[in-house]
Amino acid sequence: MTKKILIIGSHGFIGSHLTKALLLNSEYEVTCVDVGIFTGNPPKKIIEKRIKGLPLPDHSYQEKEYDIVIHLGSIAGVRSNINPSYYFANNNADLQLYLNELTYKKFIYISSSSVLGNVATHYSLSKQIAEAQVQRYCNNYTIIRPFTVYGEHGRTDMLVHRLLYNKEIKINGDPSKIFRYMTYVGDLVGQIVKIIELPVPFKFYNCIGHKQYSLEEVINITRKFNPRRGLTLKKSDQRDFKEYNISNGTTIEMPTRLEDWVKKLMEGKNVK
Repeated sequence: MTKKILIIGSHGFIGSHLTKALLLNSEYEVTCVDVGIFTGNPPKKIIEKRIKGLPLPDHSYQEKEYDIVIHLGSIAGVRSNINPSYYFANNNADLQLYLNELTYKKFIYISSSSVLGNVATHYSLSKQIAEAQVQRYCNNYTIIRPFTVYGEHGRTDMLVHRLLYNKEIKINGDPSKIFRYMTYVGDLVGQIVKIIELPVPFKFYNCIGHKQYSLEEVINITRKFNPRRGLTLKKSDQRDFKEYNISNGTTIEMPTRLEDWVKKLMEGKNVK
């Protein structure tokens, strides 16, 4: 039986990968929604690679009924200098409109690992509020929290992308004392597809990489790909969190290692 799925944020980094994966399955009828705001201001060539082969956004999406709505349409970025009002307008006010106006059986919300960090930022607060909105207004929901996602056609503001392609990179804090779970986008998409198929999934999933990398390790892993880059170390500020509390939710470990992905990138098997 065909499942009707609406993807909000279908042309973004994670959303484009997920949409392409779902389109490969004839049992899914996929509708796309995207407002064209791309976190990190990626260049045109990255946007073109993301949207290649994807359907155009459907402007009549509100008139349909869906088995599943998957929401990825958030403005992201823990370290962004975006006006805080944009976070709450997009990540909370717009989310509420979708929750109120759409007709669906199940709502899957892609949240963020930042809600589990020990430091509050405008972004993490907006995602915490969004999780509360989903719990309050959805009878049938699943919340997925990805940890530091990297991969093909990624966000240009993320550290891995900057280390691979930028000439000058600023690092905040001591790289040997800051740790992140690095999660490959292909693994995350595969897990979301599995969750779609579960008859009774858990309410909360924490999707993490197979290990915590120090930023020092990430710097060393990516150095061979971009050996001429310059690094500037800056003092840590109030946006830098060092701890996660992953006790809330079902934690799923993703298999791909960052060093293996970078190796394939160097061999020309992946693209920017």
